[in-house]
Amino acid sequence: MHISDAQREYLRQQRVLVNQQGGIYRTGASLSYTKKLEVASAYSTERDAAAGRRPNITAIAQQCGVSRGYVRKIEDELNEFGRVLQQQEIRQNNNTSGGPCSRSLSNEDMFIIYQLYLDEPSRTRASYVDWLFYFTGNIVSEMTISRVFGDCANV
Repeated sequence: MHISDAQREYLRQQRVLVNQQGGIYRTGASLSYTKKLEVASAYSTERDAAAGRRPNITAIAQQCGVSRGYVRKIEDELNEFGRVLQQQEIRQNNNTSGGPCSRSLSNEDMFIIYQLYLDEPSRTRASYVDWLFYFTGNIVSEMTISRVFGDCANV
């Protein structure tokens, strides 16, 4: 969907943004469950056409007018739960303050991350996630690890 500069300006004034695929969204607001189903359907169709292999995330994002990150979020739900979850299901099954995989880090977690950094500063974020789970049993996202190091850089 092509959006003109005038339309973009009008949407900006309404505090609405346009993603790379021309989809309109409001920062911090969840897309509807219907949109989740649309993306899940497109993802499943493409995965079936690719004989079970991971489909092209960019193509699905363009087809549905959503971001690639949103498609990956739907992909994660499909892989973990076999379906997409409604917002109330996420809230009911979530005993933390963030999303399904977020968890606030304890002082012990921070100490372990720091020790891992001292051990191998060039390790990947996925490595921190794996080792933190190994040592504490806590599951965090790679974004949480990025946030930790981003916060440390700003101190």
